[in-house]
Amino acid sequence: MPTHDDMLEILRKACDEAGNQKKWALANDYHPSFVSDVLNGRRRMPERMLDALDYEPASYQKKS
Repeated sequence: MPTHDDMLEILRKACDEAGNQKKWALANDYHPSFVSDVLNGRRRMPERMLDALDYEPASYQKKS
């Protein structure tokens, strides 16, 4: 079961594969600053973002 930190790393890799955070964000209907906020711990990763990363919310262990 992936942890919160695992999911952040998966998001970072997805952004790298897309070319950068902005490209990944726009391709997945997010504002680039929102993705930055998630990666920097200012916002929680929403379930819709988990879907974009191909993870089921039930399999994701939220950080306590």
